[in-house]
Amino acid sequence: MACYVKISVVTIGLIISLVRADTVTRDVISHLRKDLLAQQDNAVPPFKGNSKSVDVSLSFTPVTILDLNSVTQMLSVTGYLKVSWLDSRLTWNVHNHSDVRLMEVRSGDIWTPTISVGNSVSDMNPVETQLPVVVMPQGNIIWQVLDVFRTVCKINVSRFPFDTQHCKIVFAPSYGYNVKIIFNDEEVPGKDKLDENGEWKMLSVSQNLSSIQTFEIAEYMLTLERKYVYYFINFLFPMGLMSILNPFVFLIPARSGEKLGFLMAVFVSHTMFLSLIHGNMPPTSDRTSRLSLYLLMNEIQGFLTIFASIIVLVVHHQKEEAQTNTTSSDTKSEPCGFRDWERFIDCVLFVVSLIMAGGSILILCI
Repeated sequence: MACYVKISVVTIGLIISLVRADTVTRDVISHLRKDLLAQQDNAVPPFKGNSKSVDVSLSFTPVTILDLNSVTQMLSVTGYLKVSWLDSRLTWNVHNHSDVRLMEVRSGDIWTPTISVGNSVSDMNPVETQLPVVVMPQGNIIWQVLDVFRTVCKINVSRFPFDTQHCKIVFAPSYGYNVKIIFNDEEVPGKDKLDENGEWKMLSVSQNLSSIQTFEIAEYMLTLERKYVYYFINFLFPMGLMSILNPFVFLIPARSGEKLGFLMAVFVSHTMFLSLIHGNMPPTSDRTSRLSLYLLMNEIQGFLTIFASIIVLVVHHQKEEAQTNTTSSDTKSEPCGFRDWERFIDCVLFVVSLIMAGGSILILCI
């Protein structure tokens, strides 16, 4: 019984000690925060000596590619933006403040750089976040932003759907105090932390510093490769089969009366696929997609096939009518020579049309 009493007393003592420690730590952080913010002016940057600029370290890590819309040419990506700088006014001795090694403050309580997304599709308002700013004892400040960034990305459709796109996300300081952007060499952007996207594959992420007038801007280049399996199964493969079907119309006998019906069905199918493909590409004349040229060649092939089939049918019916008028009713059979000549013309047109179908497929491989 006495043993249980001793254990209970020790346990209660530990709980009281932990509560007192938490209370002391809370009080220390509260007093430290008041002391630091009392001498802080959030409208004045932390200049060093006679310097008129603030060095701001920037790093951006893409998390998820939400969408790259080929029609609107807009990139939507969830990214992690980390901004850090040094403010000598926000320093303290950890030994004099119960070993407190970091403190969180609201972004509106201290000076923060105004950084905007230079190629945003919506507005040019500065980047904002509700997350607190982390302050270190040496005055190092870390400001973290997790947001969805929607930027302009000019699409090159020349090799659609086997294309690779290069999209920029530009971060630039707004007008006001001079902010000098630098990169943190220890935090190089990469694709390892990126979540998979159903349509796009991230190949690489690179960073570059450039200047416009007196402003330095940070550019992050995202290289994306389109996953073409969906387009191959649903567009390219059916269109390839239909383009090969066109020449086979010349193997149908003219007297069957099914040539034009067969051709018109294939021609309408090509037109439908052409409209579907154009709905997935931007209305621009800068570049022409090889897929559009392929569909155009299929339309030309279909037109020439219909034209040749009409000529064959007209000649066939004229010969048939002439033969009917010149022969007696008991000898209506068509001469073998004319029939062989007609089949020879159909075979020649079949080979020519098949070569055109193969040539149109080569456009996609150039």
